[in-house]
Amino acid sequence: MSEEQELPRLPPARLAAKLADCIEVYAGLFAPLLVVGWDTSIRDRVLDDVAARLPTVHIVRVAYPSLGDAPLVAALAERMADVPPDRQPALALLDAEAPLIPGDTRRTPTDAAARLNSLRDSLAQRFPFPWIIWLTNEGFKDLASRAPDFFDFRRHVFWVDEGEAIRSPAMPWADGQRMEIEAWRPASTPNGQAAGHIAELGRLVEELEGIPNPTPARTQAQIGTLARLAEAYLEAGNLPQAAATAVRGVSVARQYGQELFLPGMQDLMARILARLGRREEALTASREAVELYQSLAHTNPDAFRPILAGSLNNLAISLAGLGRREEALTAAKDALELFRTLAQAHPEAFRPDLAMSLNNLANRLADLGKYEEALATTQEALELYQNLSQVHPKTFRPDLATSLNNLASRFADLGMREAALSAVQKAVTIRRELVQAHPAAFRPNLAMSLNNLANSLADLGKREEALSAAQEAVELYRSLAQAQPEIFRPNLASSLNTLANRLSERGNRKEALTAAQEALALYRILVQVHPDEFLPDLAMTLSNLTLKFADLGKHDEALAAAQEAVTIRRALAQAHPEIFRSNLANSLNNLAINLADLGKHDEAFVAALEATELYRALAQTHPEAFRPNLAIILNNLALMLTDLGRHKEAIAAAQEAARLYYGLKQQIPKAFEDNFMTAMSTWLSLRHDVSREEAATLFQENPETHIHALLEEQGGESQ
Repeated sequence: MSEEQELPRLPPARLAAKLADCIEVYAGLFAPLLVVGWDTSIRDRVLDDVAARLPTVHIVRVAYPSLGDAPLVAALAERMADVPPDRQPALALLDAEAPLIPGDTRRTPTDAAARLNSLRDSLAQRFPFPWIIWLTNEGFKDLASRAPDFFDFRRHVFWVDEGEAIRSPAMPWADGQRMEIEAWRPASTPNGQAAGHIAELGRLVEELEGIPNPTPARTQAQIGTLARLAEAYLEAGNLPQAAATAVRGVSVARQYGQELFLPGMQDLMARILARLGRREEALTASREAVELYQSLAHTNPDAFRPILAGSLNNLAISLAGLGRREEALTAAKDALELFRTLAQAHPEAFRPDLAMSLNNLANRLADLGKYEEALATTQEALELYQNLSQVHPKTFRPDLATSLNNLASRFADLGMREAALSAVQKAVTIRRELVQAHPAAFRPNLAMSLNNLANSLADLGKREEALSAAQEAVELYRSLAQAQPEIFRPNLASSLNTLANRLSERGNRKEALTAAQEALALYRILVQVHPDEFLPDLAMTLSNLTLKFADLGKHDEALAAAQEAVTIRRALAQAHPEIFRSNLANSLNNLAINLADLGKHDEAFVAALEATELYRALAQTHPEAFRPNLAIILNNLALMLTDLGRHKEAIAAAQEAARLYYGLKQQIPKAFEDNFMTAMSTWLSLRHDVSREEAATLFQENPETHIHALLEEQGGESQ
């Protein structure tokens, strides 16, 4: 039994306008737009017209037969690699039917419907942008009957008015299904500015919510538009509205049983909540997304394993944000295992995801102090991105630069400073080239790399070059923050802290203080709006400011800044001990030094002792990550004890610090050689009652004897 329905038709010019509107509104969403017509010359003119209306969109035209027998996801990924990074992508899938005979305008179905149906969810995840799928009536019927899952994802269907002489019969529908013609309500085109774009999406959400008895396709459009609106709020820096919109999306998905859309909304909500500092809620949302995707992947592994792997990566980030390092590492490893399997089966489609997952795993390994494993993992990611960028430079050179930045951090962790500098210089070179071609898209990335370059140059004592890089980073971020303060003000504040440190190293202490004070003022503004997100940064900046005041002999101001930092971090550590105990210990160490500078030795010792106890507990749980910090504070504690005349305890603390550094030096010589020599000089100077310079000479005369004494002698118990 079948029903017939009269089909509305659009002339080519009006169709082009409708398609252009759809592409603008559905940017960033998987949005199949089905067009029914047989005249290929009209098709090509319409697509040309659409492209002319959308200068910021790059429409990739793909003839289905040209894809051959290659895996569909991989073949499409290769074609989409040509989209410039500063353009929004769209796909026009053409000729999904084969001619009956060469040159014949009639068409017969191919395997397109079956492939699109079986890979619907993978395609939706991999290619989240509008698709124009141009079909004949026969192809349209074939897609509806043989690809019902893919067909359900359609946003709109348009029929082309190709002239009075050509009229196709009304379409019969199998199984009594009635075709729903979803009317497109005209909407104004976003003007490219955040406020206008948000307003347009908001109007679209209201229209979709106002439809009584919505169809599944309408509900999916509503959820997708809420997701886009949440992303737009997030990009504009309006985090509360982003969170509220994401919550609405989750609610709609639950209400209408859209289980395919629910985990994606949960992932988005987790990202937003993490930015708001609501870390436990972010973790809850991230966990639910993973559990939902695990269930879906159990039923349909080919479609949902890629999405599950991505969600596991997000879970790892949420866990790391809460200081749950081992769990974060496990989730990152699970994600990598999935992506590695997928990349082995379909390398062209999933090697980029594998590389991304390797970089994330490297960060989790570094969090646990597993620096050599982290370096090896980052190098594997870099090799993948190098190969990808050789084949598709426009698509993957930005990722290559990111991977080089990560590689620089891993080299720095291991004390390989020259290698770190070389890596970050390559990243800067790539990003300068990208900025020349697409300045708006890549200036923020260049500024970040310049900030990292400044730090790497400073590590090698190249102070002039380091200062120059830091100044350029600040100039870029200042320009970006003037145009988009909600987005780039935090980056400007962070880069000002880096500039303050570089100025201080050059002896420009007053300028360093000015830069640090500007950073502090920015963070105070940010904390007023988003306290949970920026209080940690405010405390870090206060610690930095402490050093700048002390450099100028302003010890009272330094003490006040150090005390405020401790107050903030103590409250943060009480709320989130796994995240902020180490920060509290660092601030207590700074406070102890400032108290000692003011001659308040008893108070200095109390602060140093509390910092030591915190780091000792952290080192017991995460030895590779926190033994260096414990060694630093023990060395300082030894000096505090000396000021109090408690020499035996001072010697014991100095000996423990030197022993720790000796073990670290054995593992990573380049990173800890200088620290070991400093700690050894402190211990020998206390042990032999000589100056530190004399102690250093003493050690150089007979190092083996002193190392033997360090490791064998009992120096007493330190408090």
